[in-house]
Amino acid sequence: MKRGLLQIDWMISFGIFVVFLLLIFIAFGPALTKEYDEDYLKSIAQKGFKEASFSEVSKYPIFVEPASGQDVYEVRLPEKLRLIGDATKLVVLDLDSSIIDERALVGENIVFQSSSAVVGSVNTFYLLYSDSFVSAVVPVTPGIFNYNITFGVEEKLIGFSERLFNDLSVLSYDEFKESLKYPTRKDISIRIFDGVDPSAILYEYISVSPLENDNVYVIKWADHMISEEGVRHPILVAIATW
Repeated sequence: MKRGLLQIDWMISFGIFVVFLLLIFIAFGPALTKEYDEDYLKSIAQKGFKEASFSEVSKYPIFVEPASGQDVYEVRLPEKLRLIGDATKLVVLDLDSSIIDERALVGENIVFQSSSAVVGSVNTFYLLYSDSFVSAVVPVTPGIFNYNITFGVEEKLIGFSERLFNDLSVLSYDEFKESLKYPTRKDISIRIFDGVDPSAILYEYISVSPLENDNVYVIKWADHMISEEGVRHPILVAIATW
């Protein structure tokens, strides 16, 4: 008799356990499937794209009052840039906003050469820094300190980097999604349009196309592309997820 009661108790306990598991799946099942819903996919796609292909540029004006015959200038870097040690990450713009290749790092100083400065005037050059820069450098020898030179206030620029996106574009599809921290089981495509001419595609990464029964979610927004000259150009970003 007792053995029979034990079997009944075990069956009741097992039944309660099964019901408990069913309740858990009913309660949390929607949350599990919501992991890949429209808002989730679009948000991680946008965040991952910006983290992987956008760069921050620090821009400083350099005010120079040259002496007669002066064409080489040297100035100590702003404190936050003194440990960089890589001149390719630093860009100096001439008075016409073109990049000055003739530059070098000497200790904590940046040295650059330009014959554009006007004697008797305050001339404004610009120093730009970004981790995404890989700019060509032509070594230059420090000159004589016979001029006034100083940095102005930093300006921060953030925008789409052509160089970073080109690095992404050569990746395999799985590597591309991994770089964006995008779910490997889901799909994504990216197009960058000219903000001035929205019909013109500037860049794109499309490895696969959605099928007829796929639910495709698209997020679009206006932004800016930033060049090594610090020039910002309007763009439109369109990311499709499914």
